[in-house]
Amino acid sequence: MKKKIVSFLALSSLVLAANSNVIKESEIFVKDGKAYNLSTENVITGIMLKEKDGLSYYTTYKNGVKLSEKILNSNREVIGEYNFDENGLVTGKVLYTDSYGIKSESNYLKGLRTGYSKAEYYEDLDYQGDFNYGIAHGKMKYMDVNYILQDKVFADGVAVTGNVGQSVFKPYFDMKFYKQDKITLKDGKATINNKNLTGTVISEKDGVVDSATSYKNGLKIADFKFNGGFMTEAKVYGSSESSYKLYKFGSLNFLSGVLTSTDNYENNKRNGMSEIFYEDGWKFHGSYKDDLLDGTAHYYDENGILKYVYEYKNNAYKAISYFDYNKKTVESTFEGKYTDKDGWIKSGKAIYYTEDGKVKEEIVYDGYKGYTKFYYPSGKLKMEGYVSSLTDYYEGELKEYYEDGTLKTKWNYAEGYLNGKQFYYDEKGNQTKVEEYDYGYIINN
Repeated sequence: MKKKIVSFLALSSLVLAANSNVIKESEIFVKDGKAYNLSTENVITGIMLKEKDGLSYYTTYKNGVKLSEKILNSNREVIGEYNFDENGLVTGKVLYTDSYGIKSESNYLKGLRTGYSKAEYYEDLDYQGDFNYGIAHGKMKYMDVNYILQDKVFADGVAVTGNVGQSVFKPYFDMKFYKQDKITLKDGKATINNKNLTGTVISEKDGVVDSATSYKNGLKIADFKFNGGFMTEAKVYGSSESSYKLYKFGSLNFLSGVLTSTDNYENNKRNGMSEIFYEDGWKFHGSYKDDLLDGTAHYYDENGILKYVYEYKNNAYKAISYFDYNKKTVESTFEGKYTDKDGWIKSGKAIYYTEDGKVKEEIVYDGYKGYTKFYYPSGKLKMEGYVSSLTDYYEGELKEYYEDGTLKTKWNYAEGYLNGKQFYYDEKGNQTKVEEYDYGYIINN
């Protein structure tokens, strides 16, 4: 049984002892990153109290600079603890427990989640491991989408088998940080004190970076977005702001900062290599030309084995799947096309094979429907009926035959579910049973 979580910190004696120095949020003002007493206009050294949504926030200042903050719940238990650098950005170890029982420990540097992080739901592990700039980067244990504990190594958000190496984003976050109100945009360049800026300009909320833009000699070289300390998007520019590589990050169940796709853009259109990383571990590698998939693309399974090869041209494709690519044992061949209304749909003819090379199924697609035929190993017809070009679910009537051609079963489908009356026959063609279904649920037999 899961135990009820308790606060991992007691109310600090510092806070208790300093009540005489505690002032309310309404009694201060902030200017140029420093906190001042509203009455005396002196910089604050002491503790500011803010109360919101049943929580109490005690923020410690020295000479107007924010040093640390503790968050207390209505039971006067410390549920959060933060430290800040000279720029007011979260740094060092952060501890937090939310109202849902999630207990987290994370390390920050300059307002970015960098270093070891861990999160638990009561006593169950959500994830633990290393991050760089809000991206999974290093050894990681996490509960996957099937609630199975995984133990993997990530490099810039991608599970790898080799060494992690240096993050591709390191140069941008090694730069000096500036707040947005410190810079000026002039003639398409970022300047500070009338000099072209080289550095990273950030916006933050409560000391955590939520967006960043890196500049070199006044020109923009990268943009970043964050959410809750995790990177969600990175855009690294090439020769101009219309030419860039776009990285998108998402989550695997509870683990965030995981790379989901990369695309290259020229003139604000996808051109060049594109990658997609799926939750189940599959990967797509292909290329675009003026926003259209073009040329050869590959799909790899969760073990890195090539399973599908696509050839794209003029918003259509022809594809082959393999039992074993190295041995060229073909599992299926199929075609598809892109429509503005429905996206990618099956078209033309699809053929599915057994491992010994015999035709198992053929589908001929026409519009939104495909006519399918299954075969016995002898080559005689086993089943025939319709499928959807969008989903490949059975639609309408599907007939199954004995190997001598006698009707064995007549099913009726709707959106892939048995629906309506289903008829069964013996080998002499005599009806033996009738069942009635309502979208997969039997209602009469």
